[in-house]
Amino acid sequence: MQAHSALFRGLRQEEELDAAPGFYARVMQRIEERARQSIWAVWVYSSVGKRLTFASFALAVVLGSYFIAQESRDGHLMAGTIVAQSLHYDPPVTGSQSEQRDAVLENFAVQRVDVQERVR
Repeated sequence: MQAHSALFRGLRQEEELDAAPGFYARVMQRIEERARQSIWAVWVYSSVGKRLTFASFALAVVLGSYFIAQESRDGHLMAGTIVAQSLHYDPPVTGSQSEQRDAVLENFAVQRVDVQERVR
C-alpha cells in the first residue's frame, strides 16, 4: 500500500496549469466556424421564407374556417351527438332486480338501433 501511495504522490503536480492566453477565444471561434446552419434557418432568416411561412399559415386558417363553416351549415359537425342526446329519454328503472336488468338491456338495444339508423 505504501508503494502505491508513493506512486500516486509522484503523479501529483506541484503547480496549477493554466491555459495559454487566447485559448478559449480560439476554441469558441472554431466551434462557431464548424457549426452547421439548420435547414430551418432559411425560413427564419430570409424575407422570402418568412413571407412563404405566413402565407401558408393564412391559407391554412382560411381553409380551416371554410371547412368548419361548411360542415356546421350542412349539419355534419357535432350533429350526431346532439341529436342522440336530445331525442333519447331514459325513464327511471323501478321494480325487482330482474325487471331492472331487463329494462336496462332493452334500453341499450333501443339506443343501438337508433344509432344504426342515424348512421345510414
